[in-house]
Amino acid sequence: MRLSIKAKIFLASAITLFMMVGLIGFVLNAQNTLAELMNAMIQKNMAAMRVAEQIKYNFVLYDNLLFRYLFTNDKTLLVERERAREKVHGAVRLMRNTAPGSTEKELLGEIEEEIARYDQDVARLLDTYSFSTDEQKKGVVQLIKAIEAGEAPPSVRQTQKQTLALLSAEGRARLTRIYSQSEKLVDISRAKLEEAQGRVQASVDETERTAVFAGAAAALGALAVAVLLAVSLLTPLKNLLAGVKKVTAGRLDTELPVEGADEIGGLTREFNTMTRHLREKQERLLTETITDSLTGLHNFRYFQVQLKEEISRAARYKSGFALLIVDIDHFKHYNDTNGHQMGNEILKQVAATLKDTLRPEDFIARYGGEEFVVLLPETGRNNAAVAAQRLREAVEQAEFAGGQTQPLGRVTISLGGAVYPSDAAAAARLVEKADRALYAAKKAGRNRAVWADEASAADAKA
Repeated sequence: MRLSIKAKIFLASAITLFMMVGLIGFVLNAQNTLAELMNAMIQKNMAAMRVAEQIKYNFVLYDNLLFRYLFTNDKTLLVERERAREKVHGAVRLMRNTAPGSTEKELLGEIEEEIARYDQDVARLLDTYSFSTDEQKKGVVQLIKAIEAGEAPPSVRQTQKQTLALLSAEGRARLTRIYSQSEKLVDISRAKLEEAQGRVQASVDETERTAVFAGAAAALGALAVAVLLAVSLLTPLKNLLAGVKKVTAGRLDTELPVEGADEIGGLTREFNTMTRHLREKQERLLTETITDSLTGLHNFRYFQVQLKEEISRAARYKSGFALLIVDIDHFKHYNDTNGHQMGNEILKQVAATLKDTLRPEDFIARYGGEEFVVLLPETGRNNAAVAAQRLREAVEQAEFAGGQTQPLGRVTISLGGAVYPSDAAAAARLVEKADRALYAAKKAGRNRAVWADEASAADAKA
């Protein structure tokens, strides 16, 4: 599919939207039908159940406010109690209009009778006990507690007991009946609601079966669109992510195939360009890190790494190698006579001569100043001496500008050599031995190669 990502997504969205609109239209039509059915069958039962719950709730509040007043003498509680009472009676009247069934009407009649008796007891109690002092309030509270606990003293008059009828066993039984009858109203309304819900559920199930078939068809269509979109988007994105992980792991040689002409294809091309640039920069950085900028040879730091690796390799395979330190004779004299610019040229030309004379497997680096260092792998003392002599002669026979001004009439080199492991097995000790041999070569007149064993013999004689 040679389309842009935007075009692919737009096309997939349009197809999916078309299918979803059809499905939504069907579902909405079914929902409207069900909503009408539910409104007709359930709304009235729901209202009746809520009103039945309000009767019990408001009556509990009514009773609670009354006794809070008796214990606190807070006049504001009487106002709240009256409001709760009106709500109880209002809920009962409303229930008569919302619950036409004979059972509900019969229960409502019983509730009204019980509430009427309760209202009479409340009025009698409030008319009798109107506190004016704390002592009066205290006495009434103690009497209420005693009657409530069944421990009223014999001195309590019959009129007092009638006044406090709310606290008698019969009064408490009346409260229990009101609560129970209110609960029955709630249960009846809930049962009718469940019956209506069952009929609605049957219609819902039928609608759902039809909707499932329509939804399955729409889902299959959407899935087909998603699969096509995934093939053209997710697969190249996955390949691109895998390429990014490889680059993150340091594999800068990663190249990804470019698939398609969309934005992901363009991103893949940019990714390949980026990895090439990173690879080139890494190679340049590595070269700059291990290379002497003047001579183009490896630098002293890289020589140290190579020396350790060569020692490890030789120790592993029980072999040996030779180390040479090379110094340009009378280099300071050359600089003073011909200038530092010419001195730099001599360094570059001598480096090139040494490199051209060595084998491909040999290693050469600038050691510092006018000194160079050479590693000759798999080379014993005799072959190393031949190689050293070849290097010395190559420099002596080469033509260098200003060479005739040197004390020896030409540009020459001195060499000091040491062999692993016969001269030394440690890197620092091997370099030290080669350096002492170089000092011996310069002391003996320069333009020669001296080996560590020769220098040691000379030192022993001295």
